[in-house]
Amino acid sequence: MQTPEEREIQMLRVWSLLQQYGSHIRDITIRDDGLLDAAIKARLSSLDSLTICGIVNEYVYGQESAFMAVKRQQEQSLDHTTAMMVTTTATTSAEAALDSWSDLPSMTLFDTSFPKQCLMNRTQGCWLLITKNPGLRRLEFKNQTSYTIFPFKSFPPIPTATSIPSRDFVEKLLARLPYLNHLAMEKPVAEFVLANLGTRYRNITSFVHLNADDYANGILSKSATSTTLRRLKLQRRIDAENLVRIGRIFPELRELYLSVVHVPPHFQYSPDDSDDKSVGGQSKEPPLFTKLEYLFATNIFDIASLSRAGIRLPAVKRVDPTIKFRTLAYLWIVLRAYPTLEHLDAMETFSADRRYGDALDPASLKPTSSLRLRTFILTHGTAFGLGVGGMLEVMPLLTHLELGLIPPSALEVMAKNCRNLEHLRFNLEQGNGHKELNKLFEVCSKLKVCRGRGHEILGGDFVEDHNWTCFGVQELDLKIVGIPRMSKAQERVWEAMQQDHRTSGSTDEERSAATQQRYSCQYQKSAYKNLAKYVHLRHLNLGGLDSVQSGTTKTTGADHTAPDCLELTLESGLSELAGIRFLETLGVGGLSHRMGTKDLEWMCQHWPLKKVSGLEYLRADPDNQLEAEDMLDRVKISMMISGMTNNNNSRSPSRTGF
Repeated sequence: MQTPEEREIQMLRVWSLLQQYGSHIRDITIRDDGLLDAAIKARLSSLDSLTICGIVNEYVYGQESAFMAVKRQQEQSLDHTTAMMVTTTATTSAEAALDSWSDLPSMTLFDTSFPKQCLMNRTQGCWLLITKNPGLRRLEFKNQTSYTIFPFKSFPPIPTATSIPSRDFVEKLLARLPYLNHLAMEKPVAEFVLANLGTRYRNITSFVHLNADDYANGILSKSATSTTLRRLKLQRRIDAENLVRIGRIFPELRELYLSVVHVPPHFQYSPDDSDDKSVGGQSKEPPLFTKLEYLFATNIFDIASLSRAGIRLPAVKRVDPTIKFRTLAYLWIVLRAYPTLEHLDAMETFSADRRYGDALDPASLKPTSSLRLRTFILTHGTAFGLGVGGMLEVMPLLTHLELGLIPPSALEVMAKNCRNLEHLRFNLEQGNGHKELNKLFEVCSKLKVCRGRGHEILGGDFVEDHNWTCFGVQELDLKIVGIPRMSKAQERVWEAMQQDHRTSGSTDEERSAATQQRYSCQYQKSAYKNLAKYVHLRHLNLGGLDSVQSGTTKTTGADHTAPDCLELTLESGLSELAGIRFLETLGVGGLSHRMGTKDLEWMCQHWPLKKVSGLEYLRADPDNQLEAEDMLDRVKISMMISGMTNNNNSRSPSRTGF
């Protein structure tokens, strides 16, 4: 807890900074009386955005606030000379910056439950700061307590012909802000503004109604139509009838933020989607929310249930936040309610709302026509992954897809139906989906990212039958297995021959090892040549991740080192990858590679590497982690010193011919 002296020093420092940089400040949030006082004294007048939060504290330091002192002086009709004698220097500077308080409403209009004089002065100080910034574009009143920013005794929200001082003041205050386009406030003033967005406040395109329990006195039924509002946020509960009114009042809405929506029993809205204005002699209502593209709803299934009541959102492209569902039927309910969705983020969880979908057959709810989804992010368990293929059948336009663990059959559907994919993330069981994954790379020519666990492809498919079309891929997780390699015994023989600088054998074992190594290197060189076609690669993970998920058993990558993988050595043809000039991240975990210092040095020379993971598998020895990391550091440092030396030598004058 600050002492009054510490508080005073802090606020003087804030005031000094505001005075020094005030002309550059465009956005400020007032959470503190001291900051409000400093902002007024610093004459802030160039704000674009102002947020005023609820009362946090009263004045705690010694000197009286500028707006309180000046207001008291003016009320007492003191002349300028007297004021200079009774106020501090800070107050004097504030007085020079402030206009008369005569435009502010009398405190007799305040609610009698507003107990303290300093709080009333604070409220009027907020109003003063607003009027000193006529260029405001955003104005928000957040987290208000019972002491709201407009604590009037009486403030009827419904427009009337009778002049009411409190309402007249609010009109005058907002009229001074001709550029204001975003406003957030609470009732009762919020209801008055909401009712007049189509008349007095057409410049406001974004409005937030805070803490709205209901809409008293039929305010929405008496509101004028607004064709300028594009974004509306309503907190707390709203029923279907009032939602219909919202749709009528704001036909140009693009974004709508809702909390809880209640649909009364037997409620039914009949929109008119055709030229025929009546059915069976009964007039039909015009369609609502025809331009709404974004919907935020804390319980999306409440909103989806509106479709059964006749309230449809025919143009929604995205819903937030993440939809939590229990079964596939839940997702089909949402997708049927919003067939125009282009972005969907969903998560399977047993804690989801049980009111919809548990007793329904997913097959009966599956859309019969293709959906418009471009982005689909689905967090799910292993069991649910079995049904992913059926979902992808109606999503041919997907460009961004993120899934959990899926079976190879889902990959097959993906390759057949989702050929526009650019960003892809999913997991496979280790050893599954080789053919399906290869087919995916053949048909998805726009693919730029393919990440996940368990991505394996056979060397034969990659070397001998390589028909990939995704030449623009930038991030790739792919383990190439089935590469012919020497056995462990042959490796030991070959390494002994290398130490003697021999490449031809004198014994049967040596000749066998040399023959196998020549064949392996020739095979690997073909693999490197194909991999070199993807010159835009920035991330390449040729091994597993640091941990490998296989069924229900989680084991470390060291238990799954692949003996039939690329060696990643210059001897095996690594130099074929010199054309990949943008590689920043390389993963080699879970591989029995044979990388050495020269190979690492070559990589650092040809690629702008920032991270190499999996060096603990150096020579398939998981105990060499620190040694391998130290090796990479030494290579980078030596390269840096070498580069600096070369640069200095090229810049130094010649010793001869001067």
